Amino acid sequence: MFLEQGDLEAMANNKTFLVPTMSVWDAMLYYAHAVDWPEARKKRAEDLKRGSRLAVIGAVRAGVQIALGTDAGGGAARHGRIAREAELMVECGLEPRDALMAATSSASKLIGEDERGTIEKGKIADLVLLDANPLENVGALRLIAAVFQGGRQVA
Repeated sequence: MFLEQGDLEAMANNKTFLVPTMSVWDAMLYYAHAVDWPEARKKRAEDLKRGSRLAVIGAVRAGVQIALGTDAGGGAARHGRIAREAELMVECGLEPRDALMAATSSASKLIGEDERGTIEKGKIADLVLLDANPLENVGALRLIAAVFQGGRQVA
């Protein structure tokens, strides 16, 4: 396991965030099978998956704050994997609501950004409009109907 129980307890007590970046090993596994990587690389990706999932499950149980991130831009992790990261979080036991909060208010709090992350009067309105309810199925994050930055529709 990546994080032992003592690590998780220390993280919870010190209000340390965990940003699991599970979409990294998820992308590695995709490519491992798509291009038939050598068995040693496939095993490494599976080991990363197992250790990462155990760390997230343990963090949830220990009350560790979780923020969503993807490490996009390097290696197998590409941009546009936020929805997949949220799905992986839900697979590890987070409720869809908690995965959404990890992607918004928790991520904002982690980076010290207090003008974004929640919908409140006086905050910067960076929003996505979805075609379905992600609280019912977090995969709805893939169904983007519109994007707003600073309150103006940009896509």
